Amino acid sequence: DGADLRRQRIPALPAKAVDPTGAGDAFNAAFAVALGEGRPDDEAVLWGCAAGAHMVEHHGVIAGLPTRAQLEARLSNVPA
Repeated sequence: DGADLRRQRIPALPAKAVDPTGAGDAFNAAFAVALGEGRPDDEAVLWGCAAGAHMVEHHGVIAGLPTRAQLEARLSNVPA
């Protein structure tokens, strides 16, 4: 049928949870941006995980919004 299916486990990034508000939205936004930039699926998922992990470490949605630099810094610590 033309579909290529695969399953891959990508673990969540470590985070000290303070407030889960907005974590899913942050994941989806970072994931979509990464895909839009042409990143591979597994790398895009990591960008989403980094954004979600960043969000849960802050109180409130606005304070938790990560910058690109913050996501890049968090991802630089992820083993390849």
